[in-house]
Amino acid sequence: MRVPTRTFVILTILIASFLLFTRRIHTPEWVYKPPYHGSATSPNRPGIGRLPAAEMNPLKTPALTSFWKDFVDVLVSAEPMSKEIKPDGQASREDEQVDIKNAKDHPRLDITHMEAEDLAAMQVSHRTMVEGIKTLSSRLPYTPGSRGVVMTAGGRYFGVAITSVRMLRRAGSELPVEVFLDSWDDYDIGTCEKILPAMNAHCFVMSEQWSQTPKFGTLLKYQYKSFALLFSSFEHILFLDADAFPAHNPDALLALEPYTSTGLVTWPDFWVSTVSHLFYDIASLPVPPLDARRSSESGIMLYNKHTHASSLLLATYYNYYGPHFYYPLFSQGAQGEGDKETFLHAALALSLPFYACTTPVGVLGRPLNGTWYTAGMHQGDPLEDYTLSHLKKQPQKDVAARPFFIHNNLVKMDVAHAFESVDSWRDENGTRLRIWGPVDGLEGLFGYDVEKTLWEELVAASCEVDADKCVEMRAHYDTFYKNPTSLIA
Repeated sequence: MRVPTRTFVILTILIASFLLFTRRIHTPEWVYKPPYHGSATSPNRPGIGRLPAAEMNPLKTPALTSFWKDFVDVLVSAEPMSKEIKPDGQASREDEQVDIKNAKDHPRLDITHMEAEDLAAMQVSHRTMVEGIKTLSSRLPYTPGSRGVVMTAGGRYFGVAITSVRMLRRAGSELPVEVFLDSWDDYDIGTCEKILPAMNAHCFVMSEQWSQTPKFGTLLKYQYKSFALLFSSFEHILFLDADAFPAHNPDALLALEPYTSTGLVTWPDFWVSTVSHLFYDIASLPVPPLDARRSSESGIMLYNKHTHASSLLLATYYNYYGPHFYYPLFSQGAQGEGDKETFLHAALALSLPFYACTTPVGVLGRPLNGTWYTAGMHQGDPLEDYTLSHLKKQPQKDVAARPFFIHNNLVKMDVAHAFESVDSWRDENGTRLRIWGPVDGLEGLFGYDVEKTLWEELVAASCEVDADKCVEMRAHYDTFYKNPTSLIA
């Protein structure tokens, strides 16, 4: 019997969804070695397996060197010639916390003003960049068919990145990882030459590329992300902030909807969009209604460098000139102002497809001494979000996919500072508390006690580098996490 095409598509996606959803993280009995110890030596095959640092350094290819010099020329030629953009004030909590369900008729925040000549100058520079992209996008280097994870780290985020890579491996991911550093000042020999390579993760120093182009200016922390994506050798990318990691195996996400049909998947932030209408004027776009989508949170993204080469170059332009021009336009002083809106809006400006997950960002934390304390946030499964949004025809605002990623944006968990992170989480009697709430709550969200798993990885990491720290961390784990009926539950 012939199965109708739509029915076949629905069945295929639902079966894939079931297989992905029912795979839970493996939590073996505690041992003093990484539970992912076999992944770093898995067979070398396209897009997966060990990444040889010397032979696969994406910053040392002739193709990137040639592309980079020409790209910087275009960046410089498209420099905005207007006065620096400064909003008249700052987005308030009331502006940010408009209920998106009732936002359709709510006015868009309008506290940024430009004189006519400055607006015209911004329009010209934007068109110059868009025209320059047309000749450059086909030259963007990457290894066709490759898949991997990209991170930015360095300085105080190195320890956090190690934890995130461990959790990535603990979730079952075999994707190679490229960790991009700003400069050699951020390079740590022990981390980059021993700890990370053992997990099939490798450090690359971006200043090697920047030093070849004297015209290239100095960057700030929020600007690095687009350049890490630009320099990565992977075609299909899961981008993770150093303090973000998956709670389940993410490898299949790069072979499933909504990534396969769009090439760019983003996740929401807590707040309504505060993008100024002036950006849409500059990019010659209609101003979307306020309920079109929430603001973006760029700590987690899926990115296809083949289909989105041009939007990545435009996003890099927005970031390069972000602090004085595009960041104020995209956020108008709202919380988290930085690169967060640049990737989605670059795709929007070039009429390229993207998928903005609609499941609201969730909060991880707990009440403490009568006050709610937030420790992090979780983002939804994109496949389930897509299935609910497009196949069940549910309104966007009703979608609630299961939690898939964790972004430890507030409490930074790494071996060196783990106790500093948890010591303030004590009740009125001085007893330490779980920072993400009770065991049953986490099991209901993720299918397992993800906080306990995180501490297992922190202990394992400490035991690789410091015997005294190992004893201390193991004692903490045994006291507060080994027994699920502990007082901290």
